[in-house]
Amino acid sequence: MVNGEQLKNLLLIRPPLAVYQDTARYASGVLHVFVPDSGCRETDRDWFCPTPCRQLPAFNRQPAHMDPIFLYQRWLYQKLHEYVTSPRPPQLRGRDIKFSPSQYGAALMQAYLGKASLAWVAQHTGMPVQRLRQWRREPQFLLVMDWSKSIFSKAFHENLALNDYSVIQHHYIAGEISLLEESLRVAVRVPLYHRFKTLGRTLISRHQNDLSLSQYDLRLFRRFFLFFLALEHHWPSAAHHRIREDFLPLAKNVVWPLLDDKLWAGPVLESVQQTTPLPQIRLELQSKLSETLQRFLSGQDPGKCASRKA
Repeated sequence: MVNGEQLKNLLLIRPPLAVYQDTARYASGVLHVFVPDSGCRETDRDWFCPTPCRQLPAFNRQPAHMDPIFLYQRWLYQKLHEYVTSPRPPQLRGRDIKFSPSQYGAALMQAYLGKASLAWVAQHTGMPVQRLRQWRREPQFLLVMDWSKSIFSKAFHENLALNDYSVIQHHYIAGEISLLEESLRVAVRVPLYHRFKTLGRTLISRHQNDLSLSQYDLRLFRRFFLFFLALEHHWPSAAHHRIREDFLPLAKNVVWPLLDDKLWAGPVLESVQQTTPLPQIRLELQSKLSETLQRFLSGQDPGKCASRKA
């Protein structure tokens, strides 16, 4: 637990989306765990929480830092929940989205057409492939697909900047991103990497000139660094050299010591990369997607207060 002064510092560097309490370090010793307290409100940003209050299955007894976490799947959960419980349909370009929950869910599931087939989406949504092909020719369905990419990529950037995830969770988060449709992957990666690169260069310059480094910038760099280090394993890029040659030494020799992190992230990440390859991540993602889609598309969501007919 943190003392009063430490709590004050935490609140100063973390935007007040909800009240968090610092419970313990992750088993890896790399990051602090921020778990929403019992007063965490149900808002559009609930899916941001590293351990959301309502969305983890009751039977899950694993430590929070061990839970597989997939941010697009959680965002899809939140959007479907809003769609089936809202008394009014959402609007896109000033027009109501008049979809059944099944059609709305199918539109959001198109994001997984990076490494998956349309038949895979059909299997998980319970829709015939031919119907999905027909929907993909309809203007409003295509608009919802494009809208979801734009909204999610912006939400993902904000999420990663505001929340601490364990090294293991970053492995799952990055794995899911690498499975998404290419244009969505690019929309997630490119703007975020430019921000990460600029921040890293600034920290290197300030450190070389013996200038102070703010705790906010150090924590932000750590969040971005862990994500991109994990992402390079699943989806290698031209940024690999800069991350390894410039930002890895900065992280290991400057950022981690200044944040008082006793254990370096490298061994933990290498271990989980060996024990949990991408095919296994995909299987765990499929399981969570099946739970989400069955809950909403079959009308079994326990929090449902209103529904649209499928």
